[in-house]
Amino acid sequence: MKTSVIHNDLEKYFELLKDNGPSYGYTPQPHKCILVTSDRNLSSAKQKFERYGMKVVTGSRYLGGFIGSPTLRSDWLREIASFWEKVNMVIVK
Repeated sequence: MKTSVIHNDLEKYFELLKDNGPSYGYTPQPHKCILVTSDRNLSSAKQKFERYGMKVVTGSRYLGGFIGSPTLRSDWLREIASFWEKVNMVIVK
């Protein structure tokens, strides 16, 4: 499936959610949304979704884990490991 088709479908679903969500007690807050996409789709996704206030990225922390590119995941894991090494050094002292 082409990227433009996926983005168009995603935008259509988001518009439906904005229109119909409040009647079900849900009001979308796009400024709190993070759209994770691949590097090759990043510019087109930004063009389409940043106008709603969404953050468009290639990787992000999610529920204690990470979603996205392997490079960004490795960077995130190094940060976490470094943090716990420092915590361990404080505890051991």
